[in-house]
Amino acid sequence: MGRYSSYIDVITQFKQNKKSIGMSVFNVLLDNSKPFTSGDQLAVYPFVQDAIRILTQKGYDLLLITGQPNRRTSNIEIQDFDNILDSLKQLASETGGNVRASYYTPSTDKTDPYVKPNIGMFKRAENENNIVWKDTFFIGCDKNDIKAALSLPTTAIMVGDNKDTDTNNAVQKFENLLEFAKAI
Repeated sequence: MGRYSSYIDVITQFKQNKKSIGMSVFNVLLDNSKPFTSGDQLAVYPFVQDAIRILTQKGYDLLLITGQPNRRTSNIEIQDFDNILDSLKQLASETGGNVRASYYTPSTDKTDPYVKPNIGMFKRAENENNIVWKDTFFIGCDKNDIKAALSLPTTAIMVGDNKDTDTNNAVQKFENLLEFAKAI
């Protein structure tokens, strides 16, 4: 190889050794308090950039796992998911962070292994060496997120005001992503 091959090997190993935190997108990073309609502009919570900055300083990359938002007027199409995730990757990059990978499913069929609370996307992320669940967290905002996280050897984190969601003591709760970032 060339004279830079050992340097590239070191960089690759460094990136693979970096810690990742898995998280849902809607109501963790993006405000989904109003029904989403394709073509609408999604609002990023005002604390997200600070949270990403803190998580990055603590050595974490982000891993996004999402499906259809809870509040929507119609299902999000694949191109819309791609646009949303690309925008979040750009936002993370602008704040010094990195989205290691993102996974989504446009399906709402509960028998689909990739629709939460099923863990198909989580297993795929681990199989592709983007995360080791036993060494990290999954941050979600609803019962399907938490049910999926509790099916894995990870620490389940619930953010937001979720009075209607039953959780057990194994779930850590925070007001929002920034409060979680400050706490770890």
